[in-house]
Amino acid sequence: MLSSSEESQSLNEELETSEEELQSTNEELTTVNHEIINLSELVSASRDFAEAIIGTIREPLLVLDRNLRVLQANRAFYKTFDAEARTVEGMLVYELENR
Repeated sequence: MLSSSEESQSLNEELETSEEELQSTNEELTTVNHEIINLSELVSASRDFAEAIIGTIREPLLVLDRNLRVLQANRAFYKTFDAEARTVEGMLVYELENR
């Protein structure tokens, strides 16, 4: 009986320790989650700001990725080169209109 009681007490202590560890991990995850949400909001606001700038520039403008593929063009670009988004976005810059 004594051995069984000691074993039960040991298991209870392990469970308490595990519960504390889980609670600590949960708190850490909650903190990280809040940080991710804040960073996501910051990225979204920064992207909106950049797109607003791109949209108001009067000169033709292309936004390219590191492989020189067109991610975005502004209205001035489409108007100046009489182009449409479907024929520009996603294309390599040197593939646009007669290269």
